[in-house]
Amino acid sequence: MKNQSSSKYIADLGEQLERHRLLQNIPQTDLAKKAGISTRTLRRFESGEGGTLDSFIRLLIALNIDDNLALLIPDSTVRPMERVRQIKKERVRASGKRKSQSTNEVKSAATRNNKTETTKTITKTKTNTQGNSKWTWGDEKS
Repeated sequence: MKNQSSSKYIADLGEQLERHRLLQNIPQTDLAKKAGISTRTLRRFESGEGGTLDSFIRLLIALNIDDNLALLIPDSTVRPMERVRQIKKERVRASGKRKSQSTNEVKSAATRNNKTETTKTITKTKTNTQGNSKWTWGDEKS
């Protein structure tokens, strides 16, 4: 919704109001009565023609979606830079000592160990019914 004209915002808000009303399965006449506005005013809002701020807030209250009204205008008592400074000071977790081995040394050691294990597996010794003999892949007898 960035860089839109006010008429586009009004139209979008009207569509959203209509969707909320329909999701809650409330007829226009019932919502208008609950909000204390005329049915014609509600129709104008939903069609994107707009209305007064007072009527808009009444509709939000009647639909029980007025919780976020306070977020429309940020609190001016707290400066944004103060929030950033406070966030940086809060610790999320404790830091521990780092290992002296580099990542590449660990990877190369793991690769060497993996190759050694593979070689041991392929050339392992197996006892068969004829006695002790070297066993390699593919030499099995059924």
